[in-house]
Amino acid sequence: GLFVRFTSDAGEFDLKWTTGGVNTLDNMTAIVARGLALYTLDKGEWIWVGTARPNRQDKASSFRITCSKLAGSQHEYMLYLSLYNEVTSLQIGVPEGSTIAASSLNSPRAEKPIIIYGTSIMQGASASHPGMCSSNQLSRRLDRVVINLGFSGNGKLDYEIAELMAAHPDPAVFVMDNIPNCGADLIREKTPGFVKILRDAHPDVPIVFVENPIYPGARFDDAREKEVTSRNEALAEVYAGFKKAGMKKIYYVKGDKMLGADNTGTIEGTHFTDLGFESYVKILYPVLKKLCK
Repeated sequence: GLFVRFTSDAGEFDLKWTTGGVNTLDNMTAIVARGLALYTLDKGEWIWVGTARPNRQDKASSFRITCSKLAGSQHEYMLYLSLYNEVTSLQIGVPEGSTIAASSLNSPRAEKPIIIYGTSIMQGASASHPGMCSSNQLSRRLDRVVINLGFSGNGKLDYEIAELMAAHPDPAVFVMDNIPNCGADLIREKTPGFVKILRDAHPDVPIVFVENPIYPGARFDDAREKEVTSRNEALAEVYAGFKKAGMKKIYYVKGDKMLGADNTGTIEGTHFTDLGFESYVKILYPVLKKLCK
């Protein structure tokens, strides 16, 4: 979910970057894993300009994004970095005579960020490009920085992550969306301790709990349905315990309508496509908008 902000009057950008690896999983595009996505601010809304495609076999990549209609006047830009391979260096080049400078505009707003803890889905699998993962979509719609703590293959309620989240001095909202990688027993065992760390540090910050989405395969597979149902039942049980104990400012988002009814929101039954992320954002956006003041 990292991005670089700048202003420029150029009509094209030569991007050169290197990544820590060339890994691309079989259920995602190379662009989301190792590429870049450029947006510009137009009439108060962040609009996609182009994506930078990575070199297939080399850590070093170069790509030109052309936007000739924007040449000659200053525009704000936001360049999203890749979601699955670390960007170790980045250069942005403009034609001779054009200007480029760091932006002073506070958008998305940096103060009081939303912090989301999750799994590979939150990290961005399997969006088409970095700008389409849920945290970046939410950031643009809410005009607020969203800190993406999505961990592929993880999100298993490690207390060190809770301590990292709690260390932020002024978060707006905590979102717990880690259920897809947790079994029911783990949810019951570790969620209370994880949440206690957040609550001890920030007693008044809202916490949003998000159920496991109802995966498309659960519609036709008994074992898959049982697995998802058991996780969501465990989360609902823990949440009810918090409410019974008098915990305030906690909220619950169900997963039954998160992906729609037509089974087309994932790439392989688990990880979201752009369609799945858009559906997810439509569910979570109104909840976060009310909580972000």
